[in-house]
Amino acid sequence: MDWVTWVILAAVVFGAWTGFKQGLLVGIFSLVGFFMAMYLAFRLMDRGTEVLARHVQELTFFLPFVSFLILFFSLLFLVRLLSLVARQAIDMLLLGPLDRVAGALLGVFKALFVLSLLAWISDRFQFPYMAEVHEVPAYAYIRPLAPVFIQALDAIFLLRRRP
Repeated sequence: MDWVTWVILAAVVFGAWTGFKQGLLVGIFSLVGFFMAMYLAFRLMDRGTEVLARHVQELTFFLPFVSFLILFFSLLFLVRLLSLVARQAIDMLLLGPLDRVAGALLGVFKALFVLSLLAWISDRFQFPYMAEVHEVPAYAYIRPLAPVFIQALDAIFLLRRRP
């Protein structure tokens, strides 16, 4: 096996392992929480900058970035706490093993999605090593995953916006 196949295999195994450790519920909470934290941090960044500006007199050009980081990581922390509470409830209901197996599948999907996204970006920028990557048999299956998924999400959100 060549190095590309080993990288793909390592990413899939790592994704399955982390997904199994987290479980499906925590994995979904983490995924949704990441995007929610990103959205809310951008929305609340101006207010956070105003609060920080009252206490900081120097380096004010840096305050929006600091405000975003504080909000983003605080919101991620809150989502993580909620997901851990939900995890405890799942374990108490004896659904833990099923949740963990489903989490492993979600972890594999996330790993393959990230690899597909990296391949998509690499193809766009025409990196020189991509010729070697194109020869790997698994590449044909992994490469279209991110574009197809993003197009499907785009179609769903476009349908929702129509009156």
